[in-house]
Amino acid sequence: MKGFCASCKHRAHPGVDCPKCGCCRYKDRKVLREARQRTWIVTAAFFVRNRWIEREVRVKAGGQGGAALKGLTLTKQLALRPLQRVQQVKLTLIPVPQSRKEAQ
Repeated sequence: MKGFCASCKHRAHPGVDCPKCGCCRYKDRKVLREARQRTWIVTAAFFVRNRWIEREVRVKAGGQGGAALKGLTLTKQLALRPLQRVQQVKLTLIPVPQSRKEAQ
């Protein structure tokens, strides 16, 4: 069993209650991390050979930094050839509002 105790943050033991607080409220960390992620729209513009190339992608990330990293990597794969020189990069991050079902 993976996860941790929701009240004392102690690691889970298979089939046994938590030795610190005696409870058995275990939650999986990976599931909780994925629930905190939200959708971002990332617009990347690359200046290559005296022209701007723009791409827009949707990514799921936990914060601005993760969204920028994922969006930049994905747009570079979509818009540019391998080993193409980029002189300047502009990123625009727009958080997509969560629906009421996702927020719960």
